[in-house]
Amino acid sequence: MICPTCGKEIEDGALVCEYCNQEFTYEEEAVEDAAKVEVVEDDAVVANQPSKVLAIIALVCGILSLAGNIIGLGILSPVFAIASIVLAVVYMKKGGVDGKKMAKIGMILGIVGLVLFVIVFVVSLVVGIGLVIFATATGALEDILWEVFGIRM
Repeated sequence: MICPTCGKEIEDGALVCEYCNQEFTYEEEAVEDAAKVEVVEDDAVVANQPSKVLAIIALVCGILSLAGNIIGLGILSPVFAIASIVLAVVYMKKGGVDGKKMAKIGMILGIVGLVLFVIVFVVSLVVGIGLVIFATATGALEDILWEVFGIRM
């Protein structure tokens, strides 16, 4: 350690400089050093957080998946839903704090969009199969195939 008064090298932790008799107190320095350590640790935590952009993209994908079901984007709706869920999970696993609410909302919208897509798909499938069975049972299948597709049986 170097004495701040005379500039000579003294023993680390000395309470008095043996050359100029300057007295030292370490409490203030310890408090200042602790403050510096806290700032460095806070900066390190901020540096390790994922970008807020992931949370924003998760939110946008969740909105698009829900909107896709409403306006009929077809297969794009579950793609957006899965993307929003994955991005939100990645953001939260990496310890994101700033955009956590956006990521959660994006994930919820993605899940709702995916469930809605599955419901619409299953209902369409059941209705389609039901119509084919009904047309076959009533004998109207040949007429429908001819009228719609131009196929004769």
